[in-house]
Amino acid sequence: SEAPKIPTTLPEALRLAADQAEENLRLIGVIELQAPKVAAIKRLAAAEGAICITDAAKHLGMPPSKLFDWMQANRWIYRRGGS
Repeated sequence: SEAPKIPTTLPEALRLAADQAEENLRLIGVIELQAPKVAAIKRLAAAEGAICITDAAKHLGMPPSKLFDWMQANRWIYRRGGS
């Protein structure tokens, strides 16, 4: 990767500082968007032993039917045909 350019003038230094501040704000936004997902994963990881799919869905903040559908679509579970 290319080495960062060191500012040599006040305007260059101010632009670099502004660019860094914008990037920091963008990254904070990404962290805030991911925080609920991270919290849900931490709750699931802290569960001792097995956890049923319905409880896992509750921790993830989603209806159990959606989790079942996702798991089936990603071949984590298999459902028999019929009722």
